[in-house]
This record gives sequence, structure tokens and C-alpha cells, in this order.
Amino acid sequence: MRHSLTKEAWFRDGIVRGRKRAWALPAGLILLLSVPLTPLANQQKQREPPTHPAHIVLMNGRIWTMEKRYPEVSAVAIRGSRIIGVGSWGKIRRLMIPGYTRVINLKGRIALPGFIDNHTHFAQAGRLLLGLNLLDVDGPEEFSKRVREAAGRLPEGAWLVGGDWGAYAQWAMGSTGSLPEKSESPPPVLEPDLEEEGPDAPKPVPEKEGEVKEEERNTIDEAGTLPIEKTPKEDPWPPLEGFLPTKELIDPVTGERPALISRFDRKVYLANSAALKAAGITAATLDPKGGLILRDAGGRPTGLLRGTAAEMVQQAIPPPPFEQRKAEALRALDEARRYGVTSIHDNISDMETLDLFQSLRQSGELTLRVWARVRLTAWEQFLKDYIRLFRVPQVNDNAWGDQFIRFGGLKGWVDGIMGNSSALFFDPYNHQPENRGKLRDIMYPEGNLYELIKGADQEGFTVTVHAIGDRANRILLDTYEKVFQENPERDRRFRVVHAQVLHPDDFKRFGELKLIAEVQPYHAIDDMRWMEERIGERARHAYAFKSLQDAGALLTFGTDWPGTNAAYYPINPLLSIYAAVTRKTLKGEPEGGWFPEERITIEDALRFYTINNAYAAFEESQKGSIKKGKIADLVVLDRDILNLPPEELLKTKVDYTIFGGKVLYDRVREERQALEAAPANPKKKPGPKTNKPN
Repeated sequence: MRHSLTKEAWFRDGIVRGRKRAWALPAGLILLLSVPLTPLANQQKQREPPTHPAHIVLMNGRIWTMEKRYPEVSAVAIRGSRIIGVGSWGKIRRLMIPGYTRVINLKGRIALPGFIDNHTHFAQAGRLLLGLNLLDVDGPEEFSKRVREAAGRLPEGAWLVGGDWGAYAQWAMGSTGSLPEKSESPPPVLEPDLEEEGPDAPKPVPEKEGEVKEEERNTIDEAGTLPIEKTPKEDPWPPLEGFLPTKELIDPVTGERPALISRFDRKVYLANSAALKAAGITAATLDPKGGLILRDAGGRPTGLLRGTAAEMVQQAIPPPPFEQRKAEALRALDEARRYGVTSIHDNISDMETLDLFQSLRQSGELTLRVWARVRLTAWEQFLKDYIRLFRVPQVNDNAWGDQFIRFGGLKGWVDGIMGNSSALFFDPYNHQPENRGKLRDIMYPEGNLYELIKGADQEGFTVTVHAIGDRANRILLDTYEKVFQENPERDRRFRVVHAQVLHPDDFKRFGELKLIAEVQPYHAIDDMRWMEERIGERARHAYAFKSLQDAGALLTFGTDWPGTNAAYYPINPLLSIYAAVTRKTLKGEPEGGWFPEERITIEDALRFYTINNAYAAFEESQKGSIKKGKIADLVVLDRDILNLPPEELLKTKVDYTIFGGKVLYDRVREERQALEAAPANPKKKPGPKTNKPN
């Protein structure tokens, strides 16, 4: 039957049949048709301009499309915000008009769909980038320098907060786990993700769910952050170790701007004189119950505060004004465009962040597409009402919004994280034999997570749940399976967020349940510094990307940007791809890779960072690949990474980021502008005041 023919067969069949019909034509007509066109006719045909010409054309390079039918082409044409042509240079050049179409000669470089990050905390990232990042600082000179720089970036009136100094003091950045000087002291207690802010301290989980009274249950709050350290029972205030700055170090560089700087483990905070004044803390102030104000020999506060003493200052901190939050957002957008990230799946923690995204979109400054997800516990009170109140249009059975801001995702949690040994395991931690991990408050009362997921599924939302330890992943897989059995069949695309450590029996269930593994490869090469010390042989099944892929899971990649209070995860997709392909630290260790059998190919890594993320958000018809009719979000790298050793990924730069058909980032141009601006004001680092595309 004709319908069974391929397009190539149809094409061949048409030529043959056409030839047969041509032989039946009168000889005179055949002679007439064989007369060549005159030069004038040729010129007229060549001069005929395209009705809808391209305004940008990329050519003379490798364009990796993520389309199975044509994975690689040599040219692509863009008009407005859409791709209007993909194919050979001969085909695409017909869509050009000299003087109108901008031609980007790739000169052998590679062009890809814009990167999509599956897991970000945008508001926190902007706060960290514009504000203070001390994760890798453990000495006075760099500490003072970073504080001075951050104070100079913030808007007038803004407090300087955060910092998290000393996170890499025990395990150096890029370490594979062996310490230069093996410490006799136990590993520091770390805190969960920046996303997770809550009032309750984590406590051990019971051996079996349901065996503990409600008033005695031990969990991490649903949001999950460790609070300020409370008074220890054994020793009221054991001595602090490590680098301990005082207000005398930061007062000269902060001036009248109040500052409250945290150490990464939250055991101590540093307030400057302006912050102490705002909180009313003087030499005469008594230590609050559950807190300690550290003092010098004369009884004067040093600025170091422990326990509830730090809360006294926190209570004096006003909410950040809109101008500050916008400045933070613009800094985060600037970071994303420099690394070719055109879409994010963001964890929205409050209405203010959502309003900020809407404001940036209205002003033309939102240069990311946002798939927004809110907490699983808040969808009825927050997301559903928001959609109804603002009349957000439904774009399909699983999402509401438009191509810039889209809703539909919900975020839940089962357990804690590896950083503070609160991820939930079947067996105890090697370094803490009494500890198996912790559950989140959302897990209680027993069955609560199941009820929340079941209800959200019935409303058409996409559920994504954080699970780290092998026992947590088992609990989540069981819960998903139960919901799928009881609710009507539909196209769900539910996710296991992080899926960090799995029991060997559970890999196959990802494929059986058609689940998406939302993973972040950079975690593997950063966390390896403590993984084997904490869970021993179980590390073989940690960050097991290849095993998940072979088991039928659909993988998506991202970063968890900006990370935790114990680690910074850059938004640069090339670092995550490097991690997945090599399983080595940025220093190239260990040789051969950490559990190298879990490495994946660079082609797969690129797919997981583009079309798979689009699919996970029900947006594969609009983005994620280079195809005629799709949104023109593309990235051009400075070299063809498919033809080079994976180590070249660490040197690779983004040359162009194209967002909605507009060149959002041009590296060569911006570097030239930076050089031109440098002599006039060498101390000032040039940077765009706005992210509006060109």
C-alpha cells in the first residue's frame, strides 16, 4: 500500500512515474521543455526574495538537533522567535536576504538546543551571587575581601546575610574523599539544601514507621533546614574549633550596612557592629535563654553569636525590598545566559518569587523560561487559587501558563540529604552506627505523602518528590506504584528527584513505573569526598546514571543551583556533563573515574540536558530540539565537543546564547566591551545593567 512507503520511497516512486509519463509526451513538447532558460530568466529567479526571510542563520558547523530523523545538519534559519528552517546550507540560504539576515558562521563549532536545567533555586542563587559566598573561605584575608565586595554590590539599605564560611575546610573542593591531614574529630554536621527552610531540628527516624507517638516523632521539617544550634544537653556550649572571625574584621568593610554572616554548620554567626546595634545587643545585654553572646576580655560583644543570641539579630532583619530582589534576579539571569541556559525547572518557595518572575517578564527582562513548581502541601491553597485568581490559561492536561512561565509541577520530600547524614537508609551509616537517616514532616501522619500525591494526581499535576537514601527511594517507589494502581491511567511523567542511592532491586522499577529520574551529575563528583566514608559499599549504587538508563528510566539533568550551605553547584551545564561522562573531579581524580561503569556518553548527556527536560515538563513540542516551528532557543559552543576528549569540556566556553530568536549573549562582543571599559575604570568589573536581549 502507498501509505506503507517511506518518504524516500515515495520520492523515488514519484520520479519513476514522472519519467514514464514524460516519455509519452509529444516529441515537439519534449523539445520545447528541453530548451534551457535564458540568462535573464535565471537572474529573475535568483533575485526573487523569500516571502518570510530569516533574520538569523547559523551555518558552516555541526548543528546537533536532538531529532532522530536528522540528528545533525549544517545550517538553521530563525525568524522572529521560531525556527523556520533546518537542513543543508543550500536549502537554508534560500531563506536569506543580504543586508537583512544576520549570518553566524560557526566555523566548525557546534550549535545545540538551549540547555534546560531540571532543578534550580533561582531566588537563592541570585541572593548568593549578588550577596556573600564564603563556602570556600577559611581565613581572614579572603573573608574580609569577599565581605567588602559583597557589601559594595548590594543596594543601599540591604542587609548582608549568609555566607556559610568554612564549608570546604575539612574536605577540600575537588577532593575524592581522602583528607590531607586526617582529622580525629568527627565529620561536621551539615545542613540540607537552600530550598529547605524550616523551624524544626532533624532527629532520628524510628526503626519502623508507625511505631512512634505523634508528640515523640523525630523528623526534619518539610522544608528541612537545620535551625540555629540549640543549647547542647551534655555541655552548655562546647568550644568552637576552626577559623573564628570577629566584628573587628568586617566593621571596616561594611560600615553602616548591617551584616549577619553564618558559618556553614550554623553553630555560630558573626554580626557586625551595625547589626548588633539594630538588635539592641550591647555589653550590658544578658545571654538569652538557649543562646550565647561571645565577649572579649572586657565583656564587650565580639560579634560571634550562638543559639538564640543569633535569633535576636535575625528578628531585626527586614524583608528584602523589591529593588534588592530584582537586582539579585538580574544577576542570576546574567549567570544563566553566560552558560547557555535558556530554561529552568525552578523550586518556587514563596509568592514573592513568582511575582518577581511576572514583573521581569512584563519588563522584557525575563531571559529564562520557567517551569515553576511549588510545595506539594501548598497546591490547593496556593497554586490552584493562583491559577484561578489570575486566570492562568491551561495549555494541556498537565500545565498552565505560557512559553515563559508555566505551572504544573509539585515538590515533595521523603528524607534529608547526604551532606548532614540525614538521607534515609535501610542500614546505619558507617560513620554513625546509631543513625539510619530521617524522614520529613510531610511523611506524617503515616500515609500523608500518599494522600497528597493521589489528590494532586487526580487534579492533573506533575508530582516530583525528593528521595536520597535507598530506603527513602523504596518508600517513594511504593507510594507511586500504589497511586498509579488506584487512580485512572494517564500520561503522568512523575519524577524521583535526585534518586541518589538506590537498592539494587529498585532500578528496574523506574522503567516499570515509567518514572523520570531527575538527577544532578555534579553532585556525584562533589559528594564523593564523603560518600564511601559514610555509606561504604552502598556507594556503588550512588548516582548510578547508566544503571538507571539501562533499567528504562528517562533521565533528565540539571544542577540544583546554587547548592547547599556545604557546597556550591555551578549552573554551568558543561561541568555537569563532564561529571556524567567522566565521573572525575574537576582535578581529574580518580583516574578512570569513580565507579566508571556508571559513565554515560556525551550524546546521551546532551539529550538529558535538552529534549528530555522538555519532555519531562510536557514541552517537547515547543523546545528541547532544533526543529522547524519550535522556539528558537539555541547555544553555540566555542568548539565541537563531540569530536574532542571529555576533558575539553572543562575548557569549553559558550560563544552565543540565543533566546527566542534574539542573541542574548555574544561572548566575543562582551569580552571586547570589557576590554574597552577597563582602562576608564580598571577597578570596576563591567557587566550588563539589564538582561534585555539584543
